[in-house]
Amino acid sequence: MTRVRWMLTWPLVVCVLLGDGCAPFSRRPGPPALESAAIIEHRTDFAAGKNPWAIALADLNRDGALDLVVVNQTAKSGSVLLGNGDGTFASKTDFVPGRGPVAIALADLNGDGLLDLAVANIENTISILLGSGDGTFDKRADFPTRDEPWALALADLNGDALPDLVVANDRAGTVSVLLGKGDGTFRPKKDFLSGPTPRNLALADLNRDGILDLAVVNVGAATVSVLLGQGDGTFGLKGDVGTGRTPVALALADVNHDGALDLMTANIGTDTVSVLLGNGDGSFSQKMDLPTGDDPRALALGDLNCDSRLDLVVANTGANTISILLGNGDGTFRPKTDLVTGTAPHAVALADLNGDARIDVLVGNWWSDSVSVFLNTAPTHTVTTSGSE
Repeated sequence: MTRVRWMLTWPLVVCVLLGDGCAPFSRRPGPPALESAAIIEHRTDFAAGKNPWAIALADLNRDGALDLVVVNQTAKSGSVLLGNGDGTFASKTDFVPGRGPVAIALADLNGDGLLDLAVANIENTISILLGSGDGTFDKRADFPTRDEPWALALADLNGDALPDLVVANDRAGTVSVLLGKGDGTFRPKKDFLSGPTPRNLALADLNRDGILDLAVVNVGAATVSVLLGQGDGTFGLKGDVGTGRTPVALALADVNHDGALDLMTANIGTDTVSVLLGNGDGSFSQKMDLPTGDDPRALALGDLNCDSRLDLVVANTGANTISILLGNGDGTFRPKTDLVTGTAPHAVALADLNGDARIDVLVGNWWSDSVSVFLNTAPTHTVTTSGSE
């Protein structure tokens, strides 16, 4: 069974897949085994609502197959496509979130063992929809916010085993923390300063103290703000690191096998991905930029070619492609290979959709109102030449 670490953020689901279906990770992996063109099959498209903005994957109806949740910004709707377990999905069933949905996160918010849904709506609400366990959601409850919430994440921030909510507020230059009560409701928000125009965020332990920290992408400053967690639902003052121009998405993962999380951002102002290697104390090295396609809007990491290294997948909205950059295991990546998607791909997620222990690729396409699925055909046991410790 593949172990999956999820970080749920703005126009994408950052899905970092580690271990078991491919070869186990080594500390000093050898050369990449397969080219990206050899591991991804032709795409299959599934209809979503008007202008899908964000996507997420989870088993909503408890049948062992991953299901797909999409929020459609222009349609002011959400769609659920139940998975068949073979890489295909049933036709969509729609639900109604708040107005202008742009971000989604899934967790059991009321302790009944069923996945619930949180949706950020840019018309200043957070919608909570409690899951029924069959792929549908009960009538929603809306929580008023301010200043255009554009991103959100769910995690236990204060050690009470209840999911808490973190929201990035675009106009205010802040992030809000709402501690969960365990019944699907939240306590009043507490705000923390980020940079200007925060559009994406992720939670992870960046300084290896066992406490979740926060990284926030600031579109208006070409920076990522790092706020170290205190373990009680609060964060320290921000520290900023530079990225490429106009960063809109981020991911956190250990791409050089040193035990410290590294930072990647997608930068629409320079058509690049910035890679910043982590120092293990919440700080990062100077960025290294990698060329992508036009207008990269989303990115995700996973071991696509089963060589025990994390690879990058980037959705290029202006090029109607995804770029695959195979990882070398030392924090560097090989030149991109592009695959054609639907029109204006805006979100990307990685997961094993058909139970073959390979990581597949999903892409939400803004203008073609669809989600594209690319199934992975890489051998699950790749022989590589590795150095020994």
